[in-house]
Amino acid sequence: MTAKKQWPVDDKDGFAPTLLEFLRELGLIGTSASDYGGPDELLLQSSGPISVDSNFTFIAGPPTIRIISQQPSRIRQPEAISNGSALHGEINLTGPKSTCDWRIEQWEEGRKWNKRVTVKGDDLSSALREMNHLLPNLDSNSDGLQPGCFAGLLTYDLVQWTEPVQLQHLPPAGALLGTLLRVDRWIIHDRSEGTISVVTTHHDEWFEKCCQGIDNWQTTPGIHQQSLAEKAAFDSTILDEEHSAIVDTVRDAIRDGQFYQLNYGRIWSGRLQDPWGVFKRLVASNPAPYSGWLNIPDYDYSLASVSPELLLSMNGNELSTRPIKGTRPRARSRDRDLALKRELAASRKEVSEHMMLVDLERNDLGKVCAVGSVRWHDWRIESHPTVHHLVSDVRGRLRDDLDGWDALQAMFPGGSITGCPKTATIAAIDELEATPRRAWTGSLGFYDPRSGQACWNILIRTLEAESGLLGDWLGKVQAGGGLVFESNSLQEVEEAKWKAQALLDAAWGSSASKIPQGEMSIEPVPILNAETKALHKSLNSKPQACIAPAEPIEWKSGDPRFAPVNEGERRLLFIDNLDSFSWNIVHACAQLGTEVIVVEGRGEKSTVEIENLLSAIMPTHIILGPGPGWPENCQLTQQLAQFALKGEIVDSNKNPIPLLGICLGHQAIGEAAGWKLLPSPSGAVHGVAVEMNFENDALFARMESQQRMMRYHSLIVEPKGEQLKVIATDAETNSLVMGIAHHDLPVWGVQFHPESCGSADGWMILENFLVTANRTVGQSVEVPLLGRGA
Repeated sequence: MTAKKQWPVDDKDGFAPTLLEFLRELGLIGTSASDYGGPDELLLQSSGPISVDSNFTFIAGPPTIRIISQQPSRIRQPEAISNGSALHGEINLTGPKSTCDWRIEQWEEGRKWNKRVTVKGDDLSSALREMNHLLPNLDSNSDGLQPGCFAGLLTYDLVQWTEPVQLQHLPPAGALLGTLLRVDRWIIHDRSEGTISVVTTHHDEWFEKCCQGIDNWQTTPGIHQQSLAEKAAFDSTILDEEHSAIVDTVRDAIRDGQFYQLNYGRIWSGRLQDPWGVFKRLVASNPAPYSGWLNIPDYDYSLASVSPELLLSMNGNELSTRPIKGTRPRARSRDRDLALKRELAASRKEVSEHMMLVDLERNDLGKVCAVGSVRWHDWRIESHPTVHHLVSDVRGRLRDDLDGWDALQAMFPGGSITGCPKTATIAAIDELEATPRRAWTGSLGFYDPRSGQACWNILIRTLEAESGLLGDWLGKVQAGGGLVFESNSLQEVEEAKWKAQALLDAAWGSSASKIPQGEMSIEPVPILNAETKALHKSLNSKPQACIAPAEPIEWKSGDPRFAPVNEGERRLLFIDNLDSFSWNIVHACAQLGTEVIVVEGRGEKSTVEIENLLSAIMPTHIILGPGPGWPENCQLTQQLAQFALKGEIVDSNKNPIPLLGICLGHQAIGEAAGWKLLPSPSGAVHGVAVEMNFENDALFARMESQQRMMRYHSLIVEPKGEQLKVIATDAETNSLVMGIAHHDLPVWGVQFHPESCGSADGWMILENFLVTANRTVGQSVEVPLLGRGA
């Protein structure tokens, strides 16, 4: 039975560091609490405006069980041997060579952590799931976060077991990759209710003394003044000129079609005296909803973060993520500050970056959520003390056969700090940054498999510190931003520097008086132009109806074969070309009552004979999905396009199987017909919804002749010959090919993304395609309305 005591508390938002220090002095937390548990410290602090996921602050009591992950040796996990550049589409997709290992440790009476056993998994989720047996039984009489759950740190470098990329720059063997404490003792501040609670798995001596201590602290809490950091030297790992050149390099790769957006970070480092002092200064000057402090004394390791960004929140089977992308600095004058906020909302570049992340997070949630449940719910401007941000809320309902570890596997690391498509940009980041990221852009948070509650942040605005032999600390700060084709190299350099400035001030006293500070607030993104008006329409539209949806199936060579579909049923073979929007297409088609079989189109699992693939799956329809790079990087897609145009993609009755190419799939069809693929003469366009001209073709049945659709592409096909016809162009120039069709065969391609949030009626194109198996090709026909809810 859990033990619990609660106190009312005055409005003392941000008092947690003071309380933690008070409990340290009583020997109840930290190195002086060794009679009760380990010296590890964990504080998850929420400050600023209260929201559903930033309502609580948690202080962990001394843990008695923890799990640790360290980087394997180079023999077990070798660095990738580079035979090319990810900036040119050459990505090592062989995945990890070793298992993901976590060591279970217990605090013993000898006052040290002792190893109990090591558990292993092929990926992060399977390894962490092995820890569930460590949890005590759930108290059915309690609600909220209960003691006995897991909480702690997952560094970015655990990406080795969440993505198929083999990296060139790994942490040193033995480096800390993650630590999760089994927290049997929580001190919880409920900000909205105005209470402090102590909750433990057992009524023991620590519980009694902690309650007595808080009684005393309530009457004489004291005030700990925040001193300014002493000025000290720190260095950047690169010069501004080098940073600017990297921005230009990324723009070239985007122009070449290798990705849409990449998040690059640069590092500042220097000697510190006290990471805890840095954390106190940070939370005082830059309150944020997902702040945190972690100290692991036996690893000489500390972390201080004032993150505003949520990676994953879980409440039962309800999941949500809040991507941040789009930034402006605060200004000293109110008028200028408001002008910067409006400038942010009206910026094509910032909004396009943001929409890429909304679509990416829909995709990542779609990997683990029930068909039809993933939705873009909210779009707002969050004003923090030093910056304005564009923030969205994306939600979904976890599938019944999956758990919170699966959700973490799908989401980690966050797309806002990698780029899009995620896998391709992770490989390019490894090449460009040329050093492991460690904690930066990893996550700090908690998960309770018993109750299905979780909250994980993204570790931006973070200081990582390790102590040396002389007792001083080496601190590291990393900051950057999302780079897109429209990025200005000088502006990107300055943005990274002012994002890092608050951390540099708190750690090394660089220029505290120079940063404007503003009031924190949250408000909806205003409608300022045609683009934001169209996006608000999409945000507020009714969800697409679900017509007897089935959960998608991921299939690989060697898996069981499928039985033929019954008459009137549809089975879609979807080729996933490593894109970060693939699962949005998969969900949209499944919502239309289609069975969807997902097959990898790139990587080790994509080597399958076309004839064997079709005979094993027996599809009624095929979609060649989008992806980074050129069609030549995706041989399965290239071959299917070639066979389709020859009339060789047929069912068991020798009827041609309808085939649709989207973005890269569309380009593959064009190339198969002998059309030329080249960089778009108008430049790369990513995350921008533009007007399209549609011809009278069955693919666009029931649609207006001009529609706004989302573009994500750098390359364009140029017509040559008469095997294909153009059925859609951009409305601005009426010259860029946006849709193609074969004259006689059921083969189509669209350059835009019909599944995107920016393509409000794009689902109709997918619906039209999925009912084309028994109709006359190329003619406009009436299609029964299936998709939009009443």
